[in-house]
Amino acid sequence: MADIDGEFFASEGEDITTVQASGRTFVFTNAEITVDGNKIADLDESAIDVAIDARRNDVRFSLNGHDIPLPGKTL
Repeated sequence: MADIDGEFFASEGEDITTVQASGRTFVFTNAEITVDGNKIADLDESAIDVAIDARRNDVRFSLNGHDIPLPGKTL
């Protein structure tokens, strides 16, 4: 399940989903999740809950209820 709060744009292709939120680019493949080109987590059948909170200046991301640190944002 995916939950996205705030404004976002999403696109889907074969074996890849891209979400843009709060100036960040999340890419989901069958094997991993990247943010702004940096791998932040492996993605497998254990990933059952993904949440993106884009209601603030920067975005928060959680996987299975655990906050995942994001790489530093460059302006």
